[in-house]
Amino acid sequence: MRVLLLLAALSAFGADERLRVVMRETRDGVLIEDLLFRNSLKEYDPAYRVCPVAVNNAAAVLYVHWLEPTHVTSNRSQFLDEAVRMARKGACSLLVSTMWAGPDWFRQRDPGKDRTATTRQGTRLKDALDFLLETPGVDPARVAYVGHDFGGMFGAVLAGTERRVGLWAFQAATPRWHEWYMLGRRLEGAEKEKVMTELAAVDPIAMIAKARGSFLFQFGTDDPFVPRALADAFYAAAPEKKKLLFYEAGHGLNTQSVEDRVQWLTAGLGLR
Repeated sequence: MRVLLLLAALSAFGADERLRVVMRETRDGVLIEDLLFRNSLKEYDPAYRVCPVAVNNAAAVLYVHWLEPTHVTSNRSQFLDEAVRMARKGACSLLVSTMWAGPDWFRQRDPGKDRTATTRQGTRLKDALDFLLETPGVDPARVAYVGHDFGGMFGAVLAGTERRVGLWAFQAATPRWHEWYMLGRRLEGAEKEKVMTELAAVDPIAMIAKARGSFLFQFGTDDPFVPRALADAFYAAAPEKKKLLFYEAGHGLNTQSVEDRVQWLTAGLGLR
């Protein structure tokens, strides 16, 4: 039986002002919460938290969605069905909203502020991990990060300094920031060089070389944004232990990639 509980959206936050639950839904033993949590920037980030109804020694998974403005899943809903599956296996997941969740974000953003925006988003994702690990009943020793596209890039950067996460799964991520931030822009000379270098020190390919844990890379053979050479370079930069999978698919990958990822997470997190 599906139970849908709508909480008063204008009610007070209550004792914990870091958290506001907007809606709760149960699906056969899985609790889905639509919520807002306060980050260290003193802003409230929307997220879904998906856990077993009875959380006890649950693994933790942080999911970060892709950028595909024409697709309905270019937001925190992308991994929702997967998170429900993982909850039935004994994991508690947080699916966050990001700066690129809006359909017009890429086109309307101020490129001059890309560096600042990238830094702020990285802070927000670390805060999201903190919030997830504060969930009662979560085992801080069994933690995974899953990110597609921009979500994978930010995950690789986080991996360079974050030691609480043991499993990192990246899908269709490109290794350098300028490979996205220069899309659609006709730049030459010093202007082009500035875009290529201003974030080079924290490029995903640079940061992942400093990472620890186990890594799963998933790419499509027909991805117009991430050609094979970039995928291979990204994978090569990661430390062992790592796994590389290609699919006959585009940037969005396919259902087999989901099955492979769920299987990899299940084994790595010690789930059933």
